[in-house]
Amino acid sequence: MKNHINFKRLYLTLKYDLKLNFKTYSAFVIVLFIVLFFINTIILIKRTELDIKGYNTYYFLSYFVCGFVSICTSFPLLRGKSKKMTFLMLPASNLEKFLVQFIIRIILFSGVFVLLFWLDFKLTRAIYTLFEEVKPQIENFGIFTSFHSLFNVKFYSGLFAFIVWLIVFLFANSTVFSKNTIFKTVISISIISICVLLYFVFLSNVFYHEESERLFFISENHPYTIEFLGVNSTRLFTSIFLIGSSILMLLFSFYKLKEKEV
Repeated sequence: MKNHINFKRLYLTLKYDLKLNFKTYSAFVIVLFIVLFFINTIILIKRTELDIKGYNTYYFLSYFVCGFVSICTSFPLLRGKSKKMTFLMLPASNLEKFLVQFIIRIILFSGVFVLLFWLDFKLTRAIYTLFEEVKPQIENFGIFTSFHSLFNVKFYSGLFAFIVWLIVFLFANSTVFSKNTIFKTVISISIISICVLLYFVFLSNVFYHEESERLFFISENHPYTIEFLGVNSTRLFTSIFLIGSSILMLLFSFYKLKEKEV
C-alpha cells in the first residue's frame, strides 16, 4: 500500500487501535490517575509552600516519567511474530500506522496527562487543605499554568527543544527495539548523556582551562557567545540542533517501520 494519507482510513485505523487496546489504555489511565494522586500527595506533605517554579518542576518530572512508559511501549503489535503479522496486515499505509501511534502515545497521552495531573492536584490540594491544621501556602494553579513558562523564549527555548527531542527519541526507539524496549532505551539515554557530558567537559577544558569547575554549556557570559533576539547563541544553536535531529529521528523511525514489511 502506498505511503500516503487517507483521512478516513487513518480514522478507522485509530478507531481499531483504540478498540483493540481499550482495556490496556483504560488500565493505564486508572494507574496514571492513582500514581499522580500519590505524587501530588507527597509534594504537599513535604512542602508547606509551593510556587509556580516548584509546581513546574514536579509537573515536568512527572510528565517525563509517565511519558517514558507510554512512548516506549508504542507499536505493541510489533512485539512478537503473530502480533507483527496482524500489524502488517492492517489495511492502512505505513504512514497511517505511524501517525496513529504518534497520535495515541504522544498527543492523546499528553492531553490525558495534563487533565489528570490538574485534577489530581486540585483533589489533593482540597483534601490536604481540609484536614491540615496549618494551612499550606499553595497557589491555585490553572490547567495550562505550566505551559505559560514554555513561551518565555529567553529562559525556556532550550527546555522546549529538549522536550521535543526526548519525546521523538523515545518514539524512534520503539521502532528500533522490538524487545526489552524500556530497558534498552534507558541504556541508550545513559550512553548519550555520558557522551554529551564528556563533550561539554572537553569544551570546558578548551575554553576555560583556567577554571576547571566551570562547565561550558551552562555559562551565560563567556566571550564566545552572542545575543540573537534576546537568546544566548549557545542556547539557540543547541535548540536548532535538537529540533533538527528530532526531524531526522522521525524520518529514521518511519523508515525502520517500513523495513518491518520486508
